[in-house]
Amino acid sequence: MKKKTMSDELTERLLYLKLPWSRQNYEELASQAAEKSWSHVQFLAHLIEGESNLRMDRATERRIKAARFPVI
Repeated sequence: MKKKTMSDELTERLLYLKLPWSRQNYEELASQAAEKSWSHVQFLAHLIEGESNLRMDRATERRIKAARFPVI
C-alpha cells in the first residue's frame, strides 16, 4: 500500500473542507511565497484571499441567476 505524501493528505483535507481554490492553488502559491520570502502569515493571507474571492464571485453569480434578468 502506498504511503500518502503530505501533499496528498493536504489535498484530501482541503477537499473535505470544501476549499477548491486553495486545493488547486496552494502549491503554486507556496512556490511564489518561497521566491518572494513571504512570512507564513502572508502566505496564508494570500491563500484565504483567493478562496474568499472565489466564494464572493460564486455568490454574485447565484444572485444574478436568481434575479432572472431578461438580459445580462
